[in-house]
Amino acid sequence: MNRYNNWITVSKKYIGIYRKLQEGSLPEGQKYDGYASLFLLCACLGSRDYQSSGILAADFAGIELMMFHQLDEHQQTILKAIAIKTKGNYQILQEPKELILIAEKFAERGMDILVDTVLKEYVREFRAGEYMLDDPADHQLEKKMAMLIQQEIMRNSPL
Repeated sequence: MNRYNNWITVSKKYIGIYRKLQEGSLPEGQKYDGYASLFLLCACLGSRDYQSSGILAADFAGIELMMFHQLDEHQQTILKAIAIKTKGNYQILQEPKELILIAEKFAERGMDILVDTVLKEYVREFRAGEYMLDDPADHQLEKKMAMLIQQEIMRNSPL
């Protein structure tokens, strides 16, 4: 994969949420991996939803978030597995831009789900069609995110 042309983008609608969550403080000793974990969570949520509902995010003009090569090996493998399952063959691995496009659409759908469930009380419209995340006063956001992940793990359907 040509590492210099493979930007992962997100919609303008959600870039403020990604940026705000990156600002968050982590407990001592934890390493933050940039936007990768949130993007990956959203891609997995979107993929799982697509498997059951067939809903995929519409095309959008993306804002560059990170380069594909900034994902670690495990994160790249998860996105590749999602793309293979979606396309039904391994040829997608030879098409890096298509692989990234699939991940972006699933991440967009996953962020829709995240906003509608966990983030709904923390999100506000910043500008027309753009969202920002308010600082959670109750400090329950991490707990709610963990609960969502646990619920998804407990579902019996595979990725």
